[in-house]
Amino acid sequence: MHNIIIPKQYILMKTSLLIFSVFVLSSIWQSKAQDFTDIVAAKEDANIYLEHYSTSFMEGLLYATSENWYTTAKPLKAFKFEFDLSVAGAFVPKHKENFTFNDAEYKYLRLESGSNRLPTAMGENTDSRLKIIIPINNLEVKVLELEAGNGIKEDLPVNAVPAPNFQLSMGLPMGTEVGLRYLPGVKIAGGSINMLGIGVKHSISQYFSSNKKDEDKSSNFNLSVIGAFNNINIDYQYPDDDRHIDSRINSITFQAIASMDYKIISLFGAFGYSEGFSRIDALGTFKHKFRIEDNNGNLIRNEVIEVKDPLHMKYSVEGFESTFGFRLNLTPLRLYASYALQEYPTVNVGFGVVF
Repeated sequence: MHNIIIPKQYILMKTSLLIFSVFVLSSIWQSKAQDFTDIVAAKEDANIYLEHYSTSFMEGLLYATSENWYTTAKPLKAFKFEFDLSVAGAFVPKHKENFTFNDAEYKYLRLESGSNRLPTAMGENTDSRLKIIIPINNLEVKVLELEAGNGIKEDLPVNAVPAPNFQLSMGLPMGTEVGLRYLPGVKIAGGSINMLGIGVKHSISQYFSSNKKDEDKSSNFNLSVIGAFNNINIDYQYPDDDRHIDSRINSITFQAIASMDYKIISLFGAFGYSEGFSRIDALGTFKHKFRIEDNNGNLIRNEVIEVKDPLHMKYSVEGFESTFGFRLNLTPLRLYASYALQEYPTVNVGFGVVF
């Protein structure tokens, strides 16, 4: 049974998740569209189900958006600039591709047919169906049937959550470099996205230089520390009504970086700790067409039911990571790639221009 108010192209959760990775996943995600708008009729059960479904995507996104703050331990020279554009892909662990639908977790939502092993957003397809059953009184119940959500794994060349990262870095005195990520309210797919991130890298090896006046020539080895914070806000407003989706994603990372820097190539490695936090809120009035049935399953009437502010979901990741990579120094162009070993292993590739 389909929602009678909301066109399929305006799909709750699909749209919210899509905005984050619109550069890569938009056409794929729309081709796999399932009407998740109906699931919010399950009230608090919708939060449980959709958290299970979307966790693999959101956790991967947290890892992917926290990458590419550095490609060497050596800071830029004072008042030099570098612009970087890269794409990170966080590979989804196998056990994050599915979750088990457990009736005991839900008050109104039931598995109607098919396997109880359901895909997450980054999983495969399923033919399982769900049913929402909400008692009205001793004689009547509200019933709404819907399909369980499919994943998009089968449509991707590799099962990874991608995210574009771009930043402008500036060298400062005293062996320090600051990086800025900024996106001011860009309109995307019916919504808007803005981003603000800042990272500060500081050279530690400068304090061990035997000749500080000529420290750039003293050694090819460099050692630095970096701390960075990134915030992304996404808002999607449904047309012609009060419904909107409010999304926030934040990440923090602290790393120690070592590199061997030569004229043509830099080899770098890092170890540190990262945390990420995000939330998705679906606010406004959502309308659903229920079947009103008696206890024997006979249709009494159809009825449109309103649900207010149905979704409030939170996600978090944390842990240590080790990163290894290289950079080709083709002045003023720089090409680089890295691999981060963490819960969602992440590959990052990109280029920078120094000026």
